[in-house]
Amino acid sequence: MPLERSDIEASLLAKGFQKTGGDHRFYELVVLGKKTGIGTKISTGSSYKTYSDDLLAKMATQLKLTKQQLVDLVRCPFSETDMQRNLVEKGILGSDEVPIDARPQHKDVDVSAAKVRCLGREFWIVRPTGFPDQTESATRHVNDGNGETVGAFTLTREAGGPWTPWAEGDMSEVAALWVEACAEAGREP
Repeated sequence: MPLERSDIEASLLAKGFQKTGGDHRFYELVVLGKKTGIGTKISTGSSYKTYSDDLLAKMATQLKLTKQQLVDLVRCPFSETDMQRNLVEKGILGSDEVPIDARPQHKDVDVSAAKVRCLGREFWIVRPTGFPDQTESATRHVNDGNGETVGAFTLTREAGGPWTPWAEGDMSEVAALWVEACAEAGREP
């Protein structure tokens, strides 16, 4: 499934790559203003106006993609966000190195371990000691894998009703997932 060099170059530029070079053009992926070290070379010779399947396979390897993902990148169903998410899922980029919408969308809660996985990260929910579970409001601290506090959320409820989380930014998703999972497990959040 050959692709035209001009289509490849236009797609790379439209999807976060920057061009450098002379006789050969180099394209490097830039995410959040930082070069990633992921790139490819485009030959400008007259015999390279159309890239063969073999050349596309080599280029895909350089870009950490499958050949089909490269074809989709050029033909547009594979977006810049998809490219970034793919690199995070492969462990090539960290989830903190890409925009929030490019972070993997895996969502998982382990109530017994007090762990929430979302936004491409893992969070641990910490209950302050010395506070009863049956109050009408509570605060939960959120730690990262190093035990550092990265946020907090507040829980409120009326007269023994369901808990409602409140938080800002990323913590709002963590809080909502935690409260929902605890309710399903029949546990206090």
